[in-house]
Amino acid sequence: MQTCSLQHLPRFPVGKNLQILKLEDEEGEKWTFNLIIRKGTYQKPVLSAGWRKFVKKKNLQKGFKVEFFKEPDEVTGEFMLNK
Repeated sequence: MQTCSLQHLPRFPVGKNLQILKLEDEEGEKWTFNLIIRKGTYQKPVLSAGWRKFVKKKNLQKGFKVEFFKEPDEVTGEFMLNK
């Protein structure tokens, strides 16, 4: 995940480098990932807990891209996940 993607994700609480990211895929299945940013000046985002399960379930391979986009209804604050 590229650092520039942070501007499109929910903001991290001050002093925190971990947050829970709840997503829904194109088939309506709910997914929960830990979103971590590295401490320091280079805050690269990394998806951890839950990501590996998603990769296996979707049969993602090296070189595949995953697109994130917000739902039209931003009241929920959730994101949709599209393979």
